[in-house]
Amino acid sequence: MLTAEMGAAEDRMLRLSQRARNRHDFCVMTRLRLTLYTNWDKSDRGLDVFLEWLRRDGTDWSKHRPRRRDARVRTDLDAARQSQIEDLVDLPLITDPEVLDTLDVFSDAVTPSFFFDEHLSSLVVCRLVSLSLEYGNCDASCYGYAWLGFLAGPRFGDLGDGYRSANLGSTWSRNAA
Repeated sequence: MLTAEMGAAEDRMLRLSQRARNRHDFCVMTRLRLTLYTNWDKSDRGLDVFLEWLRRDGTDWSKHRPRRRDARVRTDLDAARQSQIEDLVDLPLITDPEVLDTLDVFSDAVTPSFFFDEHLSSLVVCRLVSLSLEYGNCDASCYGYAWLGFLAGPRFGDLGDGYRSANLGSTWSRNAA
């Protein structure tokens, strides 16, 4: 991938992902494949990889907008709104490696989903934030908070929460560094 041999990188990553022996290895390969397809301007293929990863973990989402997706986004967004956004910076750090892997995969799925479908990207971002609310903060959390800030105004008409969420993302990343 670093030498711009995208076809060869795709083939190698596919073979490596088929040899993954545990969930962590599969998450790492999923993230690498998402990066490949995002850089190769093939977001739809990246999302196929992400959705395959979700199905492996027991969640079945579609690339195209099912009716219940907006309800899921609204549920996750409401969970974020129930908290004082500024207080989220004080959530504990996540130490569970499986949760960290999950949040990392979700964070790598944000960009290709944004380029593919606004409803899917909202779902990915809101789920990333809701998992952070449930388990605590990590590097992927600040990315989710910043993206939620980006989406909250135009997508959900809430500029105030959008500003506070984006500010939280930058505050947490400065504090973590």
